[in-house]
Amino acid sequence: MKKALYILILCGLFAVIPLQAVAQAGLHIAPYFDGRFDNNKRVVTLYATGKSLKEFHLTLYRSLTFEGQMAAVNQIEKAVAMDAKQAIDQETGHKDGQLVYAFYCLPPRSKKNDQVRYIFFRRTKTKSILVYMEGYATLDEIKKMFTK
Repeated sequence: MKKALYILILCGLFAVIPLQAVAQAGLHIAPYFDGRFDNNKRVVTLYATGKSLKEFHLTLYRSLTFEGQMAAVNQIEKAVAMDAKQAIDQETGHKDGQLVYAFYCLPPRSKKNDQVRYIFFRRTKTKSILVYMEGYATLDEIKKMFTK
């Protein structure tokens, strides 16, 4: 019985892992959500799906929050700027030639998956955050979520 349960759990994990990888497929920010920061004490990673997102009309929420100025943030800023080319709507802010705020609405990944994708990036002197979201939320709903 324990062996069957163990196999069932492993199968479930293997079924979920590809979905996580597909979520940001085709985006330059995708590699940063590969788990490389999971054990870094200066980075908080968050992954949410399911009921916790239902009230926000989202199906996927992933974020990386970096404490202080880390070299990876400069690379992420470049990746975010490259993904901006796909945006169907956007808001950005720059200071001294550096991207400090970016909010991009991207088209769905495919015709079969009609969920809109969002990228949010914010940088301050003490913290930086990268967020990737998918769902049926409108741009206004997403903005309200970030102003709460």
